[in-house]
Amino acid sequence: MKAGKTKQKKKTKRRKNEIDNRRPSLFQMELVRMINLQHPLVKLAERIDWKRLENELDGGFLEIPGASANPTRLMGGLHCLKHLFTLSDEETVEQWMENPYWQHFCGMKYFTREPPIDDPSLMSRWRRLTGDRGGESLLKETMEAGLRMGAIGEERPKT
Repeated sequence: MKAGKTKQKKKTKRRKNEIDNRRPSLFQMELVRMINLQHPLVKLAERIDWKRLENELDGGFLEIPGASANPTRLMGGLHCLKHLFTLSDEETVEQWMENPYWQHFCGMKYFTREPPIDDPSLMSRWRRLTGDRGGESLLKETMEAGLRMGAIGEERPKT
């Protein structure tokens, strides 16, 4: 190395709640072993094209200043659940910690009692960062998933 130059290590900041396949602890059980795979949220999660959403929304992660980046699958999933069940951001986070179906829907592999995000206010910050584009992408993909499932029809409202 030349004098005056220092080699900098590339920082690899682990994203909180990054959806990964790390080995579970002895007492952790995979969500797919705990839940009914015929449950409507499981079926909906299977039909949503999460990769397309990630590609449309900045490659899967959005950096929120002052916070860890969270996967689009997690944040998008939380927003879908919030609107499906008409909850506040805080209520969504609370319910998520208690519900293995919600955790599976958001892409988690193992059940956890930890909150999915550092603070519920990150949901509103994520909405501001994704803007109209994020909401439209999420709504469009959810509607298309419903059509693929046959849960909603292609009928147009009469004018």
